[in-house]
Amino acid sequence: MVFVDFPVRTKSSALNILGAILVEVFEKYDAKLRLVVYTAQTHCERLNLSLKAR
Repeated sequence: MVFVDFPVRTKSSALNILGAILVEVFEKYDAKLRLVVYTAQTHCERLNLSLKAR
């Protein structure tokens, strides 16, 4: 890991910007991942029910 010595104000604003970017990216991908997980769960539940019905 590389540590770069910046003044405290620059460090904190850089971290704030990075944090904001990470939150935005996470929110965008979170919605897609939830849809994928929900679809997979629904598929598994249907498959499970159809196997029980046999």
